[in-house]
Amino acid sequence: MPHGRRTRYELADERLGHALDDLRAAVVAVEADKTCPDADEKGCC
Repeated sequence: MPHGRRTRYELADERLGHALDDLRAAVVAVEADKTCPDADEKGCC
C-alpha cells in the first residue's frame, strides 16, 4: 500500500491555474552585489 496523501485538489476557478503557472515560470533577476543597499554602512549581508 502506498504511503502519503491520496487527496485530489481542484482550483475553484480555472483562471487561477494559468496565473499559478505564470508565477511558477517567472524568473527573478537579482544583482549579487546589490542585495542589501546598506551593507557597507551596516556591515551586514
